[in-house]
Amino acid sequence: MESGTTRVIEGPVVDVSVGTNRETAALTVEIDGERVDVGGQVAALEDMEAYEIRIGRDNPPGL
Repeated sequence: MESGTTRVIEGPVVDVSVGTNRETAALTVEIDGERVDVGGQVAALEDMEAYEIRIGRDNPPGL
């Protein structure tokens, strides 16, 4: 899906995947019971391409 729209998602990171060559990586975030795969810039296989990722340890960081 290509939309080009900006979207902010918040939720717990439930999985992390790293390619065997360590050149690719993705986070899986759970949002309202659904899992969304988030990749870095030029993401092709994930559900979303991230331009900025903020992670909080106990609470979400401020946006």
